[in-house]
Amino acid sequence: MEIDVSKAIGYRRMGKLRDSNQKFLRLLSLDPDNASLHYQCAKGFDILGEKAMAIPYYEKAIELGLADDELENAYVELGTIYRIQGRLMESKELFEKSIWKFLGKDQLKVFYALALHDLGEHAEAMSYLIYCLTQNTMNKDILKHHRAIVYLGRNLNKRVDQLVNLAEAPEGKVMENDKSVVPKK
Repeated sequence: MEIDVSKAIGYRRMGKLRDSNQKFLRLLSLDPDNASLHYQCAKGFDILGEKAMAIPYYEKAIELGLADDELENAYVELGTIYRIQGRLMESKELFEKSIWKFLGKDQLKVFYALALHDLGEHAEAMSYLIYCLTQNTMNKDILKHHRAIVYLGRNLNKRVDQLVNLAEAPEGKVMENDKSVVPKK
């Protein structure tokens, strides 16, 4: 079977997308409980632009249990399809699940923020994007204002009179719900 999987992937790499997907579908018919084959079939339909056909394969692949690298990609791909099809709550819930499964993967938070935005949860979406920006930048100008950016990003809907004066708050002591906004290093 490994040779056949390699051959199907080879077809995909050569641009023989339909041949690749047909090969994966045949392999899946021989091993219907193989999560990775469900994922490959889903990916094939996705690449072909047949998003609706990809959905049940992604769902089944996730249900059966994928290896982490395929699972992360399946979450992104399925969540994105849900989002573009207007299945916004399903997209949000899937990305929430993926964030908890892969805590250190900030790209999942970006996809989650897109789903939140589409649901009209703009402040929360912006907060996630700001968090990802501040955690992943090397830009010295952003880093110089890191503390303020993080604090304001978490307090987007507050009025000016409700905000803490950061200049007067000691480092690591700006509190929100008894948690430091900027943890001590």
